[in-house]
Amino acid sequence: MGMFDMLLSLDDSIIDWLMHASPKTDDDRTRMLNVLAIRTDLEAKLNQLVAFRLKLAVANLPAETARLTEATATMNSIGKTIDTVQHVLTIAGTAVEVAAKALTVVTTA
Repeated sequence: MGMFDMLLSLDDSIIDWLMHASPKTDDDRTRMLNVLAIRTDLEAKLNQLVAFRLKLAVANLPAETARLTEATATMNSIGKTIDTVQHVLTIAGTAVEVAAKALTVVTTA
């Protein structure tokens, strides 16, 4: 799976998690809102990457691809409960970082 497809897959998984996880406390609600905010940042970067998809397909970013592969595996293995919010925050942050790096590479190439 290419980097763009992995980013889209993670975005879908984050949305799915948001739909299924239920906050139990105000802190849980705040952390879920943090996930939503990070996901919104990811969505904006994905929208920008759409224009550069062909360049991204040939970009040589093995470290970022490995990070996405690991994040995707983790996201697919965790439950869709509020108890996993810290994992989701980390995964969403990783996706945003990788998308930002990819944007830097494709917009300067």
